[in-house]
Amino acid sequence: KATSAIATAAANQSERKTPPRVPIVQLEIHRVGVVFLMVLGLCAGVAAAQTADVPKNPYTFHNDVFVGGSYLRTNLGPKLKDTNFAGWNVGATHYFTSRWGFAVDAQGAYAVDVQGAYAHASIASPSSANPFVYKYQFMAGPQIRWSIKKRYSSGIQLLAGAVDSHADTGALGGPPSMFGFYPNATKLAFNPGTTFDYNLSPRVALRVSSQSLLERQDGEFESKFNISTGLLIRIGK
Repeated sequence: KATSAIATAAANQSERKTPPRVPIVQLEIHRVGVVFLMVLGLCAGVAAAQTADVPKNPYTFHNDVFVGGSYLRTNLGPKLKDTNFAGWNVGATHYFTSRWGFAVDAQGAYAVDVQGAYAHASIASPSSANPFVYKYQFMAGPQIRWSIKKRYSSGIQLLAGAVDSHADTGALGGPPSMFGFYPNATKLAFNPGTTFDYNLSPRVALRVSSQSLLERQDGEFESKFNISTGLLIRIGK
């Protein structure tokens, strides 16, 4: 009987399935989403607390801060399809006049569909796990308001800087090129685009910006679609 009980317990133990692990990219995106919402709430609270002495003209402020989310569509390697990236975007601008300013911008983008990039590709996908692929952008350049209205404004950004790209193969091992990814590297990049700010109050605006990320790959620049949206907070007097 004792032997039978031990055998039954062993059989039951073997039938238990290990709960599936959540891919690291999903965990990272969830963390980014939580932090993003917390920062948005904080910025909105600060802006609301400052509305007591706000001038009527929103374009008299010399500084603004942007906090939002971003979407990027780009390829992971020379033989892979374009895939979706989601992440965060923060920036700040100092205006010398009501139209001319200097902007700094940072973005973090995380691939959300690595397996989809292998569809119809000549490279076998690493089906045993999802590699963690991400990009960080650090840019700076002129910000120009070319249309100013009471309720909204639009302009252009001419940003240049660097893109830091990484593919973490984790337990799969091996260099990124083994799975068709571009090598981990920091490269020169440009991100020109347009901005549209809809004024919710003199200090707070909803911004939508659309850019074309120009990143150097395999000796030439590739243009990829990049869009961000979030809150613009004007600070100072």
